[in-house]
Amino acid sequence: RESLHEAQTKLRSRDAELAKVQQDFAESHHRIANNLQIIMSFLQMQARSAPQSELKASLHTAVTRIEAVARLHAQLRRQASTSHLDFAEYLARLARDVSASTGMQCTVRAEPILLGEQLCVDLAIAVNELAINAAKYGRKSDGGAEAQISCSRDDQGGLIIMVRDRGPGMPGGFDSAGKVSHGFSFVRAIVAHHKG
Repeated sequence: RESLHEAQTKLRSRDAELAKVQQDFAESHHRIANNLQIIMSFLQMQARSAPQSELKASLHTAVTRIEAVARLHAQLRRQASTSHLDFAEYLARLARDVSASTGMQCTVRAEPILLGEQLCVDLAIAVNELAINAAKYGRKSDGGAEAQISCSRDDQGGLIIMVRDRGPGMPGGFDSAGKVSHGFSFVRAIVAHHKG
């Protein structure tokens, strides 16, 4: 029969192993976030020296997409859990960053929802794409822009994520199943992948 001392020793050993895993996890996300920051810096340098405004805009869009993933890894690095992330907290940070970078008033209505890391990465890319799209095309006639991001669960436990702006809406005859921008294609592919 195991003595109390042996049980305590095993428990301390497991605690030490768990602490090491969490430390390795945090360091891994720190390295990823740093690497993404380097990539963003290179793209921003290219955008500043790009001769064409269209190329500048494309590079800026690439930076915002990378930022969405970097923001997620920064949050994963800060938290204790190694498997799940509070997506509502992520959305609040995204809204602040989008507001600061675009001048659009972006708010969030979301209940705390814990999601797995890969699902968070996919949804982060999709929501970021929709928020940036709202900042570009969802402006009112006076030039102002507002958007609200909401996230909740339905009765079956599925996720309902919406990005609403106060702009004029899609042009007449718009077909979401037809030829669309790269960003809209990303969003459509992510939703389809998760059977949404």
